[in-house]
Amino acid sequence: MEVIQEVLKHGSANGVRAAIRADKKSYSLVQLIAASLDVHKILCSKNMTRNGTHNSSLEGMNGTGFLHGARVGIVAKPSPEFVAGVFGTWLSGGVAVPLALSYPEAELLHVMNDSPLDVPSMVWSDISIDFVEGFPRVGGKSVVLTVVDRLSKMVHFVPLGHPYTALTVAQAFFDNIVKLHGFPSSIDISMILSTKEHHEMMENLSIKCSAYCSLLPSITSIPSEINPQEPSSNEVTSSVSSLITEANSSNKIKGDDPALILYTSGTTGKPKGVVHTHKGILSQVQILSEAWGYRSEDQFLHCLPLHHVHGLFNALFAPLYSGSVVEFIPKFSVSGIWQRWRESYPNDASKNDEAITVFTGVPTMYTRLLQGYDNMDPAQQSACSYAAKQLRLMMCGSSALPSPLMKRWEEVTGHRLLERYGMTEFVMALSNPLHGIRKEGTVGKPLPRVEAKIIMDDGTETTTGVGELCIRSPTLFKEYWKRPEVTSESFIDGGFFKTGDTVTVDEEGYFIILGRTNADIMKVGGYKLSALEIEAVLLEHDAVLECAVLGLPDEAYGEVICAIIVPKEDAKKMVEQDSKPALTLEALTNWSKDKLAPYKIPTRLYLWDSLPRNAMGKVNKKELKKLLGA
Repeated sequence: MEVIQEVLKHGSANGVRAAIRADKKSYSLVQLIAASLDVHKILCSKNMTRNGTHNSSLEGMNGTGFLHGARVGIVAKPSPEFVAGVFGTWLSGGVAVPLALSYPEAELLHVMNDSPLDVPSMVWSDISIDFVEGFPRVGGKSVVLTVVDRLSKMVHFVPLGHPYTALTVAQAFFDNIVKLHGFPSSIDISMILSTKEHHEMMENLSIKCSAYCSLLPSITSIPSEINPQEPSSNEVTSSVSSLITEANSSNKIKGDDPALILYTSGTTGKPKGVVHTHKGILSQVQILSEAWGYRSEDQFLHCLPLHHVHGLFNALFAPLYSGSVVEFIPKFSVSGIWQRWRESYPNDASKNDEAITVFTGVPTMYTRLLQGYDNMDPAQQSACSYAAKQLRLMMCGSSALPSPLMKRWEEVTGHRLLERYGMTEFVMALSNPLHGIRKEGTVGKPLPRVEAKIIMDDGTETTTGVGELCIRSPTLFKEYWKRPEVTSESFIDGGFFKTGDTVTVDEEGYFIILGRTNADIMKVGGYKLSALEIEAVLLEHDAVLECAVLGLPDEAYGEVICAIIVPKEDAKKMVEQDSKPALTLEALTNWSKDKLAPYKIPTRLYLWDSLPRNAMGKVNKKELKKLLGA
């Protein structure tokens, strides 16, 4: 709530000025907050549908006009409507759950039905039924048929009777099992808010989940005759004051109340719902604004997903809290980003009024931007290089930043990328400095008010050795959603969270991430090796564009080092001309001898066209091992 109040303060001073830009339109803070209050009225009124029909009995879920922590799924592309959906949920006492647009239906259902309770569940897919196999007994009564699809091997609970449609399967599941037999419901997302382009899909999904569903109200942009850079008028100031009064009318929301649930990436295990409080969110945006110098003059170019902390906190909540402008690009575009920077800073040394000043991305984005740069003619390169150099700050995170990429980016743009370290559970904890030495291969030092320590395998703390990174911060999450045992096991004495990352520090106290303990730390012949360290070296090879290193099971050594490499385009072209592989294991071994210890050199090599990555660009090593049959 304090984040919204701070945004309102900026609205009082800069009410007409743009806060969000999207699709070449501008939206002010006044419009954002007014739309948030509209969402609040929808959530706490009767203007919702359930199972596809209007429900006249809903009033704040319990007749009080207040949500009391009900989970609200939000489905919208990066837009002012998304922001209004989150803020409106908070104003209503609800918990915002951003749902990824990229998720297939099965993953959306996992998030919406997320519960560890041992109750009957339904796996959904729109398929034809091949055959019927038996009658399961639930609570001593046969109430549904078990339907198994031969091709997908998926099991479906289907009601007795015909026809077997999507609606009858979903409805019968809840009516016949949950309601009639008194099982605890696993339906945890009570409501879904979506924009018009996703509404039909989400309405169908809400039927399957017995959830309420509503459209997010569209927000009118700033009229073209009004300058979006103008300060507010007396009329706007008065309007903001009214909004502040209305937003503050409810004092039921406390700092320790849940505000947001984000799901972990699931690259090393099943995704878990991470619950953040209002107080934790406020602490995080304050820390980031202080550490990275966010200010009202800043204008952010945003092209990140909004269901991860990088796009949500670093590039949206913290900028809005600081009074900055956020410009959404719904989808990452190499040409679009270079063009936007060129528009901001033409070669004639002028500066556009809407010039971008801050950009944050993941390593794969910077790799793609450099590939686009290399394909430009010299004049375009000159214009792009000049424009990029004018930005105030460029940051990188979400996965390790390879040293060659960092160096090349600095050569082209003059920016030494600010690399930092974060997790869904505490957002950001370590960072290279805004002012000072940004050391390649490190993620810097603890942010303000954040404590970090390293715990070795024997449970003792070390200041120079290798061990698991543990974090204590005012930004720490409250709990894993409905997983109290997992939550308890994730902390050590003193309230430090166990990150699962193996780290060390250099002589100046900069932290070095060696990798995920259960994914990037390999045990080879008695040695504990960092996959990230080996990847960083392999990326220096002229033929290597991307790579992933992992340990594969081996009877003699425990694990052997496997490298999966995506060759550069010119290396691929040479392959086509010479009918030879872009890189052989023998050639890689010879090249590595003076760069890696013998026991760190890969003994298996695969050449692939691409690596499986999640929405934030992290290589999914769990998926890699499946693909390799390990």
